[in-house]
Amino acid sequence: MSEIEVVQKSVSPFSNSIIPTIQIAFVIKLASRALLITATGSVYSEDGKRISNLVPHQLPYSDISISDISTLQNTQTQEKKPLQLTMLFSLDREALDHIENVRFKNKKRDVVFRFDVKPIILYYTVLRSQERGEIKKAEIEKNVAIVPESHLSLEYTIPASDWVNDFQIPLGIGKFLIVEIPQLESEKLPNIELREEAKILVQALNEATKYLQAIEGNLRQGNWNEVVKDSRLLLELFRKTKVTTDNPQNIKEVIKDILIRTTGLQPSDASSLTEAIDKFSIYTGALHHSVDQSGQIKETIFTGDKEDAYFAYMFSFGLVNLLHRKLKKYLEEQRTITQ
Repeated sequence: MSEIEVVQKSVSPFSNSIIPTIQIAFVIKLASRALLITATGSVYSEDGKRISNLVPHQLPYSDISISDISTLQNTQTQEKKPLQLTMLFSLDREALDHIENVRFKNKKRDVVFRFDVKPIILYYTVLRSQERGEIKKAEIEKNVAIVPESHLSLEYTIPASDWVNDFQIPLGIGKFLIVEIPQLESEKLPNIELREEAKILVQALNEATKYLQAIEGNLRQGNWNEVVKDSRLLLELFRKTKVTTDNPQNIKEVIKDILIRTTGLQPSDASSLTEAIDKFSIYTGALHHSVDQSGQIKETIFTGDKEDAYFAYMFSFGLVNLLHRKLKKYLEEQRTITQ
């Protein structure tokens, strides 16, 4: 019975292909008087779905002829030496998308591949030197047998950091921009007395940051419903919050005022952002509501999908980043004015 294992650090994107492809090297330990002729196999994702075929790329004895008895005999000294087999598997868009979906459900966001390898083994008997000479093909075939080996199964994990840094871009999955949004803690803001509108915006941004953490967690797990739901709740923080009971000005007016002061925009132009927040909040809300012909909500179901969740996350993330930095810039300018 043969044994198989993955050569560590051998799994990498295969660059010489127009289709996204990964190469992997296996070490196969064969029985005595056996040669690896070729191999086939299948690749499965962590959830057991078949996503590709394994095809041989480099075979250790690809140039051996069955009729070359001398070659077979010379390999006898290598009988107990493990052989390395390099194989390839291509991944189409559906397979890559499935891998990403499954990865988000993995606690560590790792990519786990499961391989089912079936080697084709040539077993032979080496003739004694005095028996060699002129040997007919029929006599050779008595000493050689090509036998399909039993399936060899194994699993290999690519850590999340390696997948993101080494695989995603070569495989065409995409590039990612990472932006840090620090929490707006009052002791870290410019040392000035905050006006009421600034205080309420700080509170809203801190609440939004907590929502972002929940959204990212659900995104990793593939809970698209919860991502869109929390994104809508985040957006509501910047739509209806009142500054004070005595002052009916809502937070949208605060946002517009800060944009005008930090960018020089005209009021009508600054309103474009708050209107976009309103429109996108309506869109995310509609993804959870099934409406009848009269316009009444008859049930609450999620009708969106992965792309809606990602868009909601990016919109929410970008909005919080923008407002955080505009507010900080506004407060720094106020500190300069008061000094």
